[in-house]
Amino acid sequence: MPPKRARTTQANPDPTRTTTATEPLIQEAINNLIAQRVAEAIAEYETQRNSVVNGDTSNTTGTVGQEVAYAMPWKTLKQMMTANYTLRFQELSLLCGRMFPEESDEIERYVGGLPEMIRGNVMSYKPKSMQKAIESANEQMDQKLIGIADRQ
Repeated sequence: MPPKRARTTQANPDPTRTTTATEPLIQEAINNLIAQRVAEAIAEYETQRNSVVNGDTSNTTGTVGQEVAYAMPWKTLKQMMTANYTLRFQELSLLCGRMFPEESDEIERYVGGLPEMIRGNVMSYKPKSMQKAIESANEQMDQKLIGIADRQ
């Protein structure tokens, strides 16, 4: 059996020893990398900011600052505003198609809350406006109440 080798390192290193010969080089490389990345980020930010100030809004949401709006001719600004807001309105109108119901939908909703007998009579009358539907429903309700009062 071969003899056991003696340990060359300590199990618990000396806590007062904090750096080795390679650690300052690594730390310097990390600091250089951080400085390089910060410089790149600042350069990118400045490029983006300058492109918006100069009127290049191809990569933005379509809104411009007050200074840019004052600097451009009215005709150009009006075209930009019309193009942006027309698209936004079209998107909203597609999303909210049922936001402004037709009058026939309102009539159906109103008549749907009436008793079954009156609902059938009002819908067979086919009112063209909400006012006509309300008048017809009121007449039917009056007739029904008079009929109930006569029976008692």
